[in-house]
Amino acid sequence: MPFAIPMIWTEPTNHSSDCYFCLTDTKGITVKTKSKIKYPYLASAKRPIPHNEELRASESPQSSDLAATPETIENDTLHFDFQEAFTSNEPHLLSQGDLNDLVRDLNLSKKRQNF
Repeated sequence: MPFAIPMIWTEPTNHSSDCYFCLTDTKGITVKTKSKIKYPYLASAKRPIPHNEELRASESPQSSDLAATPETIENDTLHFDFQEAFTSNEPHLLSQGDLNDLVRDLNLSKKRQNF
């Protein structure tokens, strides 16, 4: 169904009381009961409005409408070249000392090992 106004998402102001996904209870939902999900009405997630006589559904823009604007051109020219730190295809071999440091830094010990 086309909508006159799509769903509008904004940044929640208070995560505990204004988060659409946290406040939607989906526990125990199955294919048969998914229509019974109660979605909250929140300022951070304004629901879509179906079209009617006063509000017409907007159509998708044509490809000619998507021509580059000065804003998009400016954003494209601001890219930064990514420089890989390690470009060799050779394997990086670790010494026993390096491996011991890694185990210590990541807190990986035989006592904490999960099987």
